[in-house]
Amino acid sequence: TLALVSVVWLALAGQQDFEVTITVPIEVVNLPAHLVILTPQKPMVTITARGLRKDASTLSDRNVDVDLDLSHASAEHNLYRINRWDIALPTDQIDIVKIEPKEIIFSFASK
Repeated sequence: TLALVSVVWLALAGQQDFEVTITVPIEVVNLPAHLVILTPQKPMVTITARGLRKDASTLSDRNVDVDLDLSHASAEHNLYRINRWDIALPTDQIDIVKIEPKEIIFSFASK
């Protein structure tokens, strides 16, 4: 009986909600060729995600990508919001609970 209860408990423990917080680098994509980023040099974002323990516990900076599209960047447009769709997770079974910072300010210079 004890063995059966232990097996059932282990199976159900992996099905509980689990929350994890990781910090990952932001990958800048589609930056216009005539611009360079002055600051921040290595932008980072902290993501809090929730899902089943078996899914959420595997999150790391190696399997989570944050791609920020700067195709509309200019000297006047330097505030960018980081949204859920900018973040690629290894499975769609995980929900993003929090993104910090929610916005990032870039400084640009012309080449």
